[in-house]
Amino acid sequence: LRSTWINYWKQVDAPGSPRTDIAQFHRAPADAVYQTSCAPCHTSQLSFAAGTTRPSSATFRETGINCEMCHGPSLGHVERMKSGIKEPVTATAATPISFKRLPAERYVAVCAQCHAQSAVHDAQAGGAVNYSETGEPYRTYALELPSAFPRRAFYRDGRYRATTFISEAFARSQCFRKGNATCGSCHDPHPPNAAQNPTSLKFSADADAMCVQCHTAIGTRPERHTRHAADTEASRCVSCHMPRIMEAVLFQARSHQIDDIPDAAMTERFGNTDSPNACMSCHAGRDAGWLRVSLAAFR
Repeated sequence: LRSTWINYWKQVDAPGSPRTDIAQFHRAPADAVYQTSCAPCHTSQLSFAAGTTRPSSATFRETGINCEMCHGPSLGHVERMKSGIKEPVTATAATPISFKRLPAERYVAVCAQCHAQSAVHDAQAGGAVNYSETGEPYRTYALELPSAFPRRAFYRDGRYRATTFISEAFARSQCFRKGNATCGSCHDPHPPNAAQNPTSLKFSADADAMCVQCHTAIGTRPERHTRHAADTEASRCVSCHMPRIMEAVLFQARSHQIDDIPDAAMTERFGNTDSPNACMSCHAGRDAGWLRVSLAAFR
């Protein structure tokens, strides 16, 4: 991190965007205001006065993400615990939500409330923005089609470009679609070592364990799969299947389309800038011809 103020909009917008001119801060468009652009994912129980989205009317319960933003309204749970009443263990819809009992689609949808570009944050009729006022445990979310997004959101080969599409990228993976993997397969939102583990990895000491917990055969002899020596960066699962190609504000983050496979044809067609290839991130001095021949040898 830079440990200094940055112009956020210059990092995420195309050059010349009205939001990048801090001299016009007092005329900031509605989509550049904290209450409408940032607070939906950085505060809990955000609400506007009914019938308006004026930033000055916004209120929220807590800064940051509180328990109810993921587990749903839980006053009843608190009162039952105080009264010594045992929690019901059967109803999956009861709050607080037990993520162990959620199907993969619903599990990921909870996280996607913030970790998805297509998350809807328009205020509901009563003013609620990032929570449900209709009795649902949390606001519903549906994974949208790529046509809902601008072309700039994608590389020319079709992969997502920005970290705001983490959930959409993950939902494309076979790990999710066929293997029922969830965000919790790799991440622990309540890690015991949060200060040393800012990305909340379940297996921070051995990141490959996130993959080989399912792909056990590969874990026993990784060099057969990777064609690189074991215990090297090139033999790490994420090096090939989660390359750092997603644009965050200050760094390149890993793709969460987890079964991404280096594709020589796409890189030859569009170039490494518009179709970044995991192999080229290490072998930067090589060209697309070398890439094609090398990947063909893996078959």
